[in-house]
Amino acid sequence: MPAQGSAADLSWRHPFFLWAVMRTSWIEKRREAIGRGANVTQLHYARTGVITEEMAYVAQRENLPQSLVMEEVARGRMIIPANIH
Repeated sequence: MPAQGSAADLSWRHPFFLWAVMRTSWIEKRREAIGRGANVTQLHYARTGVITEEMAYVAQRENLPQSLVMEEVARGRMIIPANIH
């Protein structure tokens, strides 16, 4: 049996594992802002016109334009459960 995470072990390529790794990197980028007490919600970013990595991921998965995802989140008609707490 190959060692977990080795090139011979492909279980790490499971979609949930890949999502978890991506999500971790997204959260790491916001740690500093959290420490300053900044608002880091998807709604806040959408309302300020910022397309986050989470929004881009959803757009790609759902085959939608990124701008549409951002607009729908800003209007409150789409949610992205990307809590970091």
